Amino acid sequence: MNKVIQVTKDYLLHVTVTHHDTEQSTLKIESQWLGAKDPDGLQTRYQGTLSRDQWAEVAGMLLSWDCLNERIAEHGHS
Repeated sequence: MNKVIQVTKDYLLHVTVTHHDTEQSTLKIESQWLGAKDPDGLQTRYQGTLSRDQWAEVAGMLLSWDCLNERIAEHGHS
């Protein structure tokens, strides 16, 4: 599964999830800067392989962090 996220007009993130027969999945995040000497070049920023339960735990942490930041912003704290 692949997804490209356009962060800014000239900066992209390429997110790839590869499922393995071992009930594990690999998440790979690569960045692409369109203003670089090689605008088609990708730089690996993160790559990790975890079980489904471990990825669920990571996803829960990320979602909790996002909700926490929204609550902080609502109350005017930094």
